[in-house]
Amino acid sequence: MTIVPVNAENFSQAAEVYTLSWRESHRHICSPEFLTRRDCPGYLSKGMEEGKQIFLLLNPAPVGIVSVLGNEIGDLYVHPDAQGQGYGTALLSHALHLTAQPQLSVLSDNHRAITLYERFGFHPTSQTPLRDGLWEVTMERIP
Repeated sequence: MTIVPVNAENFSQAAEVYTLSWRESHRHICSPEFLTRRDCPGYLSKGMEEGKQIFLLLNPAPVGIVSVLGNEIGDLYVHPDAQGQGYGTALLSHALHLTAQPQLSVLSDNHRAITLYERFGFHPTSQTPLRDGLWEVTMERIP
């Protein structure tokens, strides 16, 4: 298992992992039309232009992605076929080494991710309603 920075040579692999994983995690809250219309590679590219550090996890094929901008950890996604194998843990550990007071956001119904974040010492600090019964939860790791 190797975590490498996303660059011009591996950008298409990172975009593919991100696109598949994002669509899977959002399929229950977004319309099928929006899922296919959203420009995931463009989102990643814009993030890189804005200074996000984006990392790709290889084992040996690309299986996960995470980004860091300042203290914000974002875009932590693992390919749907590779979940439950420790890749999210590895990506989160990597991102934590790059942040002083990490924070992140997660959908309230993503119990698997919330459990992972709590295991690493994250606690909910705020929540924003998205629609009936669904919230975006901001979590911070208090040292």
